[in-house]
Amino acid sequence: MSPKINQKSSGIKRKNHWFENRSTKKILVVYIVFMSLYGVGAFLSPSFRTLMNMHHLLSQVTPLVIVGIAQSLVLLTGGFDLSLGSIITLANVAAASIPLQDSPLGILIWLLVPLSIGLGAGALNGVLIGKGNFPPIIVTLATSSVFMGIALFWMPVPGGFVSPAIATALTGNIGPIPVPLILFLGVTMLVWFFLRYTTLGRTIYIIGGSEQVASRVGINVGRTKIFTYAIAGLIASFAGIFLAARMYSGDTAIGAPYVLDSIAVGVIGGTRLGGGEGGVIGVIAGAFILNLLNNILNMLGISTFYQYIMKGIILIVSVAITSVEGEFSLRLLKRKITHKGKKLIGET
Repeated sequence: MSPKINQKSSGIKRKNHWFENRSTKKILVVYIVFMSLYGVGAFLSPSFRTLMNMHHLLSQVTPLVIVGIAQSLVLLTGGFDLSLGSIITLANVAAASIPLQDSPLGILIWLLVPLSIGLGAGALNGVLIGKGNFPPIIVTLATSSVFMGIALFWMPVPGGFVSPAIATALTGNIGPIPVPLILFLGVTMLVWFFLRYTTLGRTIYIIGGSEQVASRVGINVGRTKIFTYAIAGLIASFAGIFLAARMYSGDTAIGAPYVLDSIAVGVIGGTRLGGGEGGVIGVIAGAFILNLLNNILNMLGISTFYQYIMKGIILIVSVAITSVEGEFSLRLLKRKITHKGKKLIGET
């Protein structure tokens, strides 16, 4: 009996080792692509590599990194959250509507109210999905409309106000170090630590791998999903707060672009659609890739329409690479191309 157990355990270790190596390789590739794109941008425009442009780039990419991390948590469970854009909008509107922001109590309220809204909105998604067993894509699409309706009722036109002191604190520098860099690195490392070193974090991976297996080993799948969606909403609301500080105001159109982009960043960063594999370290590079791609296409004078096409192509390729089935399909395609090439050479 013991030899069989040992064989099984060693097989699991080999499989986990394969997944870890595969994830590490994907992350390395993503960062290589990121650095290559940055090199292209620096080559095309000398001003691209200035400190001022770097700070501007960090401010642009910070909310995308944050919401990409939120979406990655949901993707790891095998779901989607199409309401994250509306949660960003709702938090953004709330942050721009709170008065007396220069007092200590006002600053505390300015932070807690939008974060509480995001936490509650995410928890609502989690209850409907985890306890109601409704499909994530339907639930989050429906709640997205609800949250957006609340935001529009709250602020029909762009407006509101954010204290310059708060805006500078979130978007300025601490010495030579840009605050946006500290913010998105801090969020990334906190979530990375949670996923890697806590029981609940590892549980998210198990649920994404197989909900049936998770239930059989005694994991409360519904409760874990509620927690995951709630934390995703909380993180996304922080992106809304940052955008309010960056713009000094609120705008109900601010969150819409982040729905597709957050999924793209999560998948490019190495999180597999279907769940169970991935993480958040690659999200930073994925966010920079999307942002740098837009900047480079703008420098080349390429129309915005083609930029959307490029995003779609990148997402499709990323899905093909990050899925297990996709990797095997790419290998099979490579073999066929190689085989045909050898055959043509032999015929000639």
